[in-house]
Amino acid sequence: MNITERFSIEDFLAYFFPGVLGTFGLFLLLLLTPLQELLTHIDKGFEALLIILGLALCYVIGNTLASVSEMFFRYRKGKKRTLPLKAQIPAFSGLNTEVVNSYRQYFHIEGNLEWTDTHYYICRSLVLEFVPHLASSIQRQSGLRQLRLNLIPVFIIWIVAGICWGIDIISKNNVLWGSILIVGSIGLGYPLIRILVNRMNSHERREIREVLTAFVAGCHSDLFKKK
Repeated sequence: MNITERFSIEDFLAYFFPGVLGTFGLFLLLLLTPLQELLTHIDKGFEALLIILGLALCYVIGNTLASVSEMFFRYRKGKKRTLPLKAQIPAFSGLNTEVVNSYRQYFHIEGNLEWTDTHYYICRSLVLEFVPHLASSIQRQSGLRQLRLNLIPVFIIWIVAGICWGIDIISKNNVLWGSILIVGSIGLGYPLIRILVNRMNSHERREIREVLTAFVAGCHSDLFKKK
């Protein structure tokens, strides 16, 4: 199997781009530590090697930050005892009943059916397999959600870096600019994180809506049975 069928450029950038920003934010934080001397005085003979290692490190850090962000949101939903969005059906007129009835009819399930995220993923697999022209749209929504999810810890790193640099500037008797940096980091960072979370949920809802409506349409038109 071709590796591009499993791994796309969108998958790479969704981790690499946040990794670059996160790595630079961590670098700014390290400049406030005793490692500053080491980081700012690098032998020119090692610059090319360090650039290559740095690019690889950015991707690793991007994956790590994504894992941390994913675990945090799962823990947060668990504490609030709320269902994942993929375990919910969008509140369109009659869609809930249509989705459940179509699923029961297609898989010959009798009795009540309690919808879960597992049922959603089965519907998604059917749609991606039998309605390929929708795959790019569905995967685009999923990729944009992942990108925004990965950027959340990056923004937190930059907020912390801004606060730490502000404190350092204040300690050097420049209270005004240090205070501006601290207030600006918090005042701009928090709303941007809220926007990322809202947009992330919006992309996930769009993906769910497209998958489930395509599933219902495919069941009613016997598209899945024909193929």
